[in-house]
Parts: sequence; structure tokens; C-alpha cells
Amino acid sequence: MIKPIPGYEGYFVDSSGNVFSKWINKGRHGKVMGRELRKIKGSKTKRGHVYVRFGRKAKPLYIHRLVYQVFVGEIAEGLLIRHLNDIPYDNRVENLAIGTQKENMEDARKNKLFPLGSKNGQSKLTEKDVKEIRKLAKTNTKTELANKYQVSRAAIREAVNNNTWKHVN
Repeated sequence: MIKPIPGYEGYFVDSSGNVFSKWINKGRHGKVMGRELRKIKGSKTKRGHVYVRFGRKAKPLYIHRLVYQVFVGEIAEGLLIRHLNDIPYDNRVENLAIGTQKENMEDARKNKLFPLGSKNGQSKLTEKDVKEIRKLAKTNTKTELANKYQVSRAAIREAVNNNTWKHVN
């Protein structure tokens, strides 16, 4: 089902997260409203969320927020839209739910996006990794360890020098 996006004349969204426009660019003559819907390709952020802009200088509009607002309702201040399967480009209405940042982090843990042993979900390393890294640092370079654990050399250096993971012996 395709519905118009309130406040954006000539733009529409469907429940699968596709955005459409009736506007046709006539070059130097400007834009005119056409009869047919054309699908608009969004852009992705570094984290994978998809957004569109309705105009060259317009602010970006996240598709997951548009889908939620059009098909479910308003988003209260301080709340965000969660992707239940933690796939940021999956903007189907059934994959979206309103919630808090804490609930969003709980979803990520349930979906196993954080390594076991990572307390806050911010680290790619686990306590087990850090113990191994500290042992291997005697015979391997920081670059080798960074490549093995897919983190930066700085993350390895900080872990080895006890600047991070201080609670791990």
C-alpha cells in the first residue's frame, strides 16, 4: 500500500520502505507534477540507514522514520525508531517499532550484534580476546594483532598497555 507523505506534496512511501515521487524535472523550466509515481533511490549512511532528500538543499529524511510516521503514527520526543532485526536498511513497517535507546541496545544484544563478554556493546573485543592479545603481544606486532582481531593498532596498544580493559588481568 502506498500513502502520501504528510507535508511533502507529490512524495509517497509504501509499507516496504520504498519512496516515490510524482515530480518531473524539466531542467531550467523547473519541476512539474506528473501523473505517474517514480521510485526514488535513497542514500545510505555509514551505519547503513537509508535516507532521501526532497530537494538539493533539503535536510535528509530517514526512510525508517517516514515509514513509521505514515503507517503507524507520530514519534514522541526522546524516542527513536528501532529496526527489530537490526538491519538498518530493512525499512518494512513490520520491522519497525518505537522505543528508547536502551531498548534499541537490548535488541542488538538479543540479535547477537555484540560479542559475548562485551559489557556495553561498544567494543569489538571481548575479555577473552584481550587476555590473548596481551599474551600474543610478546611475539607479534600490533599490526598483526590488529589484523587478526579486526581492530585498530591503537585499540591493541591501549589494551596491551592497560589503558583500556583495566579490569582484565
